[in-house]
Amino acid sequence: MGGAARPLPRFFESQNPFLFIVVIFPRSVATFCVVFLPVLSSPAWPSEEPRTNLDTPNVSVAAKPGAFDSPTPVKLGIPYITFPNSESSLLSDTVEWFKAQFGNQLVILPHSETSLRNAVLGGEIDLFIASSGFYREFASAGSKDLATLVDDKKKNPNESTAATVIVRRGRDDLFRLDDLRGRSIAAGADDFYAGWRMVEDELKRRGLGSASFFSDVHFTGMPLSEVVDRVIRGESEAGVLSACYFENLLETNYPGINEVRVLQPRSDSLRCLHTTAPYPGLTIATMPSANPATMRAITRELFSMPPSGTERAVWSVATDFNRVDELLKGLALGPYRHLREWTVSRFYHEYRFSIALLAIVIAGVFIHSLRTEAVVRKRTAQLREAMDEQRRMQLAATEQSARIERLEREGVMQQLSSMLAHELRQPMTAIGFFTKGLISRLRRGEFDRDAYLGVLEKIRTLNQQSNAVIEHVRGYAKAKIDRSELDLSSVVKQTVESLRKARFSDRKIRFCCDVPESIVLVADRLEIELIVTNLVKNAADACAGVANPEVRVSLEALTTGVQGAKIVVRDNGPALTDEEVARLGRLFETTKSDGLGLGISIVRRIAESYGGKLCYRPRKPQGLAAEVFLWNPLQTASRETAS
Repeated sequence: MGGAARPLPRFFESQNPFLFIVVIFPRSVATFCVVFLPVLSSPAWPSEEPRTNLDTPNVSVAAKPGAFDSPTPVKLGIPYITFPNSESSLLSDTVEWFKAQFGNQLVILPHSETSLRNAVLGGEIDLFIASSGFYREFASAGSKDLATLVDDKKKNPNESTAATVIVRRGRDDLFRLDDLRGRSIAAGADDFYAGWRMVEDELKRRGLGSASFFSDVHFTGMPLSEVVDRVIRGESEAGVLSACYFENLLETNYPGINEVRVLQPRSDSLRCLHTTAPYPGLTIATMPSANPATMRAITRELFSMPPSGTERAVWSVATDFNRVDELLKGLALGPYRHLREWTVSRFYHEYRFSIALLAIVIAGVFIHSLRTEAVVRKRTAQLREAMDEQRRMQLAATEQSARIERLEREGVMQQLSSMLAHELRQPMTAIGFFTKGLISRLRRGEFDRDAYLGVLEKIRTLNQQSNAVIEHVRGYAKAKIDRSELDLSSVVKQTVESLRKARFSDRKIRFCCDVPESIVLVADRLEIELIVTNLVKNAADACAGVANPEVRVSLEALTTGVQGAKIVVRDNGPALTDEEVARLGRLFETTKSDGLGLGISIVRRIAESYGGKLCYRPRKPQGLAAEVFLWNPLQTASRETAS
């Protein structure tokens, strides 16, 4: 109904709780005795269901002549809860004034909130005094406001009440209503308009939710001072009061009141500290059953009343209850209670724009899914084609790798068939020399065990080397050399690409091929592939252990009068000493721990067969460049014959 301000007197707990106003200050005792003793003389009736009509006049005060002409007494319903000081004074003075003006023609009927609501709905009363929220609940039933309270602190009848949220002083973490998320809070009752309901509406307006915004909500009931006590004791982190109740406690020096403060006070026409938006306050409203002439007389007397109390409270006219209606709608109360009932029509009416937006989103998602499905089908087909192409490339790479292996074997066989006599002659001659020396010593009768063992160990080593050469030759097939005009550019590019895919696809080596469009030379394809293959393999092995390994292959045409070409393979492997560079190309001499040096020997023999050579140049700061010079064999032969 409205924010309660002070505890109920003990006599409201007796069998006759019909007094509608509580004595807040001592002066109110006199008012109570003068005005309400006649009420106490009437028969007792239960507090839960207050009597709504009287059989006999309950006041013996004579009315002013001609106040209003009504065949039956006018019934005024009043809540018997407590109100802030100015409202309490104005209520008591209003009743006293009405009794003085209308006598028994006006019957005062105290009600609980429930019984007052039933009386309004049942047409048992002609007018009532209640909070603006209670009045607007029944606006659809025909209730009409006559007047609204104002005083020195509430000069605007449209903004004469609000809810005040208090917290303990020293809570530096609580300065805004938003800071109360997940905190505990206390309030008088969940149906107080000038209290909890205004706080609920404020939360909704700020987009903070509802009661679930707090971790715990405790309703103390009456009196509202219990809310203040809970905050002071730390049992609740915040409390909800009606506007001006905090100031009333300050004026009366309520124990511990200085230990609390108002949270996020607003600045408007309402001069009491408050947290929520202001609303119209205490309101007198009439029902359709009331006689218009009678209501006119009552209204005239309302506005002719002198100011009440120290705060000079009077009745005025509120012109804007829209904020109250918005509160009721937001909380689904009164004429908007149906909003709590979920129906298809209501759902559509409230969420039609959201439904339309959702439909657009769904349509967009559906169209997007169709487009995505089409794209997926297209990409899947492309992926299948790419995978098929990859399989074909892998197969080609495998075949190319096998071909390279075959070419290597064939090339080594061709070269070794001409090299064997020369390369094996040295170890075999050494073996013969050592054997002849041993035989001579034995014939002379000389026997030096250590010397013999040393010679035999050298013979064994030479034998192992010879066997290694023989094992590498074994299994290679003989191939026919066919030297004719050959596009070196194409052969070099294809060989490097085949090696990259077949041999080094799993190694992070960067291959760079700097080859002109076309360089033609009379040469054998197998021999050129063997040159490139051996040099690239050696370069890749040399830079395998460095960061960012790189192998560069280049081809240049030689313009020295004789047609020729130069193949250069560079790597960024570790730097080599001059001794290590000099050893390269010798049979059985290699920088690899597991190599025999045959590949470089093959390259050197091929280069020499073209009248060229193989040479090495160390790179700075690291790496090696292998250069192979090749000349046109026909031109080379003609030049040598002429000389």
